[in-house]
Amino acid sequence: MALASRRLEGAPFVAIAAVSASVAGLIFVRAAAAGQATAASVALVGTVALLAGWKDERLLIGLFVLSFLTVAHADLRLKAGGLWIPVPAFLAGVLCARELIVRVRGAAAMWPALPVLPLLLLYAGFVASGFTMVDAQAFAADLVKWTAHIMVFATMVLALRRPAWVYALTDGLCVMVAILASYGLYRVFTGLAYDIDVFEGVASRSAAAFYITATLPIVYARLFSANARYRAPRGMLLATLLTAQIFTYTRAAWIASACGLLFVTGRRLRAYVWVALAVGVLVWVVPPEVRDRFQSIFTVVDYGADSRLASSTVVRQHLVRTGLEMVKGNWLLGVGLGNYWDNYARYAVPGSPLIPNTPHNFWVLLWAEAGLLSVVSFLWFYGSRLHEVWTAQRLALGEAKATLLGFAGCFVALFVESQFSNDLNLIVTWALLGAGTALAQLVRQGKP
Repeated sequence: MALASRRLEGAPFVAIAAVSASVAGLIFVRAAAAGQATAASVALVGTVALLAGWKDERLLIGLFVLSFLTVAHADLRLKAGGLWIPVPAFLAGVLCARELIVRVRGAAAMWPALPVLPLLLLYAGFVASGFTMVDAQAFAADLVKWTAHIMVFATMVLALRRPAWVYALTDGLCVMVAILASYGLYRVFTGLAYDIDVFEGVASRSAAAFYITATLPIVYARLFSANARYRAPRGMLLATLLTAQIFTYTRAAWIASACGLLFVTGRRLRAYVWVALAVGVLVWVVPPEVRDRFQSIFTVVDYGADSRLASSTVVRQHLVRTGLEMVKGNWLLGVGLGNYWDNYARYAVPGSPLIPNTPHNFWVLLWAEAGLLSVVSFLWFYGSRLHEVWTAQRLALGEAKATLLGFAGCFVALFVESQFSNDLNLIVTWALLGAGTALAQLVRQGKP
């Protein structure tokens, strides 16, 4: 009876919140589509400020998840002076401020354990790299980006106080990515696009591949180990994400996804059989372009950009060597956060593209820009998140164990992909790192 009355009490709140969010979303999208960035920002900020005053923070968590649908469009961002703020980052900021106020007032039971030391050392490295920077504007923009993403991580750890909220957030993120991937597949199959290019605001197909890589191990782990009632929809999610990953034509994502899925599979023979069957079917079904693209992973000879066997291995080697030359010359402080492009011509090795390009390796890029302290600190932070999730899943049972195993597979997959791309510092990475940390700490506290 008490549970029923609680649900009835919350019904008007849910109805008002749903209507408000729908109206705000409509105004925001229409204003952004018309190029009225200020009107779009005011509409969203005003409504979220109203909703932030409500008693239940689950609405803001839900809006945060839904807002990932906006990352596919560069125009759907908040304008603040010269900055364009992604909607998820803004919502995470609102939620973080709310959680801090609630906890300072003593309404929450306890403060979670945040990995403060490695993040402080990371910031110290950033500040030190500022002494060698050339472009102050690029330095400030990258520093704001890192700050916003760290805030997303802290928000997830602070706000996700129940395991059910972690499950809802991770499932919601996976659904959002699958929706965008489905739209991308529609464009591919109808001839409107060559690859999954729906993430127009964040580097097109490479970003799409990154988001899919991040969510695949989680969906896979929860499919085989969680509640059997949801196996059918999660199976559809997994099939959608796997198919979309193929048509991103991103080789780094293919390798990383395979590593993440194999990590989750562990010693389960039945899962390996299913994976082998799926690979066998795909070999016969996928277009020749996909098979040739996969074959080019093992091709060192460059057949030319017009060939289906075109390999970028040689070019990538030159780019990595350029990045390592920059590291060699500035190994302690770096060249300045966000200043890689300004120093490219000075350190480019023979054979490198004339147009400045990144080393396609997140860790080389971070070391070259922000120095030794930053790369060691972030490696410490990332490794500690993986270690905490992995040790917690050994203590957990049921759905918590499956979800933590999925997070571990996700972190492994993203680490592998970061060896071939620069995309590790994205909002979805920090959101999943925070969600995994929150669930691991809840398991250690004995919460079901």
